[in-house]
Amino acid sequence: MRSFCALIFCTVCCVCNVCGQKIDKPLLTFACLSDIHSQQSMISASRVQDVRLRTSFINTLKSIHQSERIDALVLCGDYTSDVTIPQANWLRVRELMAQATVTAFPTGARHPPVLYAVGNHDYEVANFDKLPKPYVAGDFYPYPMMQQTGRLKDSDCFYEYAPNGDRDSVRLLAAYHYKIGGIHFVVQNCGKYFFANAWDYQNSIESCQWVERKLREIDPKGRKTIIYINHLPLPGTVGATEGKTLKDNQATRLLTRALSQHPHLLYLYGHDHSSRKNMSYITDQLTQRITHYDSGFYSCFVGSMRYNSLDSNATPGVADSPIIQALIVKVYKDRIELKMNNYGQTGTLHGAAISPTLVHDIPPFTISR
Repeated sequence: MRSFCALIFCTVCCVCNVCGQKIDKPLLTFACLSDIHSQQSMISASRVQDVRLRTSFINTLKSIHQSERIDALVLCGDYTSDVTIPQANWLRVRELMAQATVTAFPTGARHPPVLYAVGNHDYEVANFDKLPKPYVAGDFYPYPMMQQTGRLKDSDCFYEYAPNGDRDSVRLLAAYHYKIGGIHFVVQNCGKYFFANAWDYQNSIESCQWVERKLREIDPKGRKTIIYINHLPLPGTVGATEGKTLKDNQATRLLTRALSQHPHLLYLYGHDHSSRKNMSYITDQLTQRITHYDSGFYSCFVGSMRYNSLDSNATPGVADSPIIQALIVKVYKDRIELKMNNYGQTGTLHGAAISPTLVHDIPPFTISR
């Protein structure tokens, strides 16, 4: 009898610990999606009820729900673009974003947090990059982020003012900080320069100074894991398309120095999804778009819901790119695991200037904590 009980005990231990190995569960799992670019006829409909989001975004969220168990969702910007729409249409876009994002989470998840970074194109649908703009099209904090993720304390957000032609200046949320599942997230939005021009790739010095102070406050000894989000990559980023990074100016150099004080920081960005020609997507290895800086921190591209030149841009459900990529990030006690998933097709893209073979499972990349 005693031997039988011992056998049962050993069997249970093996099942629970996978043949004697301790089950390693992540402390936090989150998905990163970027560059949805709901645009043109998707959002310029004459009837508000006909406004639609890009189908690749909707389908990817559903796939994440089926294959992952995420604790948070990070959106890296450029939710809309390439058309001027009435404010009512944009408010409908924002409502559809709120409804869609919750579908990525496990069934029954309560108050799942979603972070919304502002991309370089997010302001332009108010007036297609002309001043003055009748409304701020990049304002996702009052709704839905505050409801989904929580109210920001005054010390955890930085606002700046942008000139708006012959109208009064507008107040923009330029940077903010949340702590989710014990991990610090610092997000720097595209701010006042992008408000006037979607292609003016620079952050303000003031917003970079705020990021520097916030990072120093939450990580004075440079030992903590921090997730930093910026829609655009730094100059010199591995695999970045020429002309698609932040400008190499005083603000960017200040930001780079600030990030360098935190060797366990992970910089996540979108934006650079240009075309087949320059291989701006990931084909088989994450190292194609990962940069390891001398000070220790890493940056990584998070993929795109719409790769340029791979679709016709306009019609929902028809215009989707055959390559649809999103990054899954798992934070463990001793490491961070990055996994790029392709939610489009696999195999060779025929008729392209370059026809890469996309592997079905791109191997994960691991960063020690």
